[in-house]
Amino acid sequence: MSSSESRKQYSLEIVNRGRYLFASINGERGTFEIAMSYWAEIAQAVITSGLKRVLVIEDIPEMITI
Repeated sequence: MSSSESRKQYSLEIVNRGRYLFASINGERGTFEIAMSYWAEIAQAVITSGLKRVLVIEDIPEMITI
């Protein structure tokens, strides 16, 4: 699965709340590739913002088991 395909399977909203970033992920199912894609986006937002705190809410009913 390519990165662009995995992005289509979830929505990610990242909001700078001043002292921390708030990230909300919504999707139908979770796979390793999908998780790697949204965590890469979150990591880039952390680097860009310079903040050190992140609150992540994942709303994905069907998660894979590792």
